[in-house]
Amino acid sequence: MLAVINTPDDTDPIAIREAPEPSPAAGEALVAVDAFSVNRGELVLLKSRPAGWRPGQDIAGRILRPAADGSGPPAGARVVALVEQGGWAERVAARTDRMAILPDVVRVEDAAALPIPGLTALRALRRGGMILGKRVMITGATNGIGLAAASTDGGFGTGFGLPFAPPRRQMTRPPVTQKSWLSEMATAPRAGPCHSFAAHIGAR
Repeated sequence: MLAVINTPDDTDPIAIREAPEPSPAAGEALVAVDAFSVNRGELVLLKSRPAGWRPGQDIAGRILRPAADGSGPPAGARVVALVEQGGWAERVAARTDRMAILPDVVRVEDAAALPIPGLTALRALRRGGMILGKRVMITGATNGIGLAAASTDGGFGTGFGLPFAPPRRQMTRPPVTQKSWLSEMATAPRAGPCHSFAAHIGAR
C-alpha cells in the first residue's frame, strides 16, 4: 500500500512510498482511509522524527476487517477514528474504542478533521466543570479547535466566541468580534458573569 513517509534528510520533508500492510491487534479494526487531516503538531514532528516515520492521527474511512475481539463496527461501516500514527496511508489499524460510526449525512472529508480538534475543545471545556445552562467565554475561536469548542458548548448552554484575529478563510457563520461580543453582553437581558473562561484554545 502507499503511505506518506517522513524524509527529513531529503529535499522534500515527506514522500509517498510503498509501506507494509497494517497488522491490527485484537481490539483494532483494519480501516480503508478515505480522508485524513493534517494537524499542526504533526508538521512540527516531521523535523524531529527519524526517517521512515509515518505521520497521521485523524482519519475517516470504511471498515475492511472488523476487530478480532468482536468489538467495534462491522465490515463496511463508515467510521472516523483517532490513531497514534500512520494515518496518512491507504489503510491503517485503528482501535475500536477510539472510533465512531459516521451518520450518512456526514462527509468523510469533514469527519477526518474532528478527532484531535474536537477532543481538545471538549477536554478544555470539561476543565471548567458542569457548564449546563451556564455562560462560557471562549477566545481564540477562529480555527478548528475554537469553532469546535463553541459548537460543543452550544449543546450545553450559551457559548460565546471571541476571536482576536480575523478569520483566514470563509467560515460557516460570521465570527463574533470583541466589540460586538462586549455590546451583546452589556445589552443582554440576563447578562451576568461567565461560569468559565476558555482562553486561546483555538489560537496560534
